[in-house]
Amino acid sequence: MREKTKVIESTQGLGNDLAGVMALQRKLSGMERDLEAIQGKVRDLRAEGEKLAAEHPEEKTTLSSRLTAIEGVWEELRGSLRRREESLGEASKLQGFLRDLAAFQAWLSRTQREVASEDVPATLAEAERSLSQHESMRKEIAHYGDDYRATRAVGHQVTRGQTDAQHVFLHQRLEALDTGWEELGRMWENRHHLLSQAFAFQLFLRDSKQVEGVLSNQEYALSHTEMPGTLAGAEASVKKLEDFTATMEATGEKVQGLVATGRKLVAEGSPHAEKVQEMVDSVERR
Repeated sequence: MREKTKVIESTQGLGNDLAGVMALQRKLSGMERDLEAIQGKVRDLRAEGEKLAAEHPEEKTTLSSRLTAIEGVWEELRGSLRRREESLGEASKLQGFLRDLAAFQAWLSRTQREVASEDVPATLAEAERSLSQHESMRKEIAHYGDDYRATRAVGHQVTRGQTDAQHVFLHQRLEALDTGWEELGRMWENRHHLLSQAFAFQLFLRDSKQVEGVLSNQEYALSHTEMPGTLAGAEASVKKLEDFTATMEATGEKVQGLVATGRKLVAEGSPHAEKVQEMVDSVERR
């Protein structure tokens, strides 16, 4: 822990320029992770010391003294890190900005990879689930919009009027941030369009199977009609014909709706336009 304290104190010369702040950011970030591990060890030592003191009362004073010394060094280490962070002043603000910028860029890259997926749902359930997940991602993107605008605003304040190489590099990162944000919006829209088309196509497939099933049943019924041999049989046949005609009218409405949907998919440039047109033609012929 004393070695870590010396490392923190050795950073006093950093933080006077952007390059120094960036170097200090890396050092302090690594130091924060080290302190988390050390804190766990100190906690374990404290528990072990209390256990030994309970088992060996005659050593309680010695153990307590050692624990106090260890915790004193631990507090000194924490204090050194805290004072170093507080002493940065404006540099701390810049440090926070760099940290926020890195975090936002990491989220942006990860989200772009997710949105860039070209997988096409193969079933209606998959299409519905994918479309729902994609629309949820839109809400997440909107939520990060405030972070984007805040990061961008602070970045322009930091780089305004600065011409050194480090600030120029930071300005380029901000430009890349703008480009990436706009690209993410376009990627989301493209993916949403593809998933919407896939969902519409799967709905069309479901409806077409239902219509084809009804048509097959009606065709079968027509092909197996027998001439009645009695008056009662004739009356029953007339009743069946009336029921069949009513069913055909209802089926006709379904067919018209399916054909209209299919033609709309074709007109909108569905990736499955050729297959849709074939199915529409087949249903109309039947």
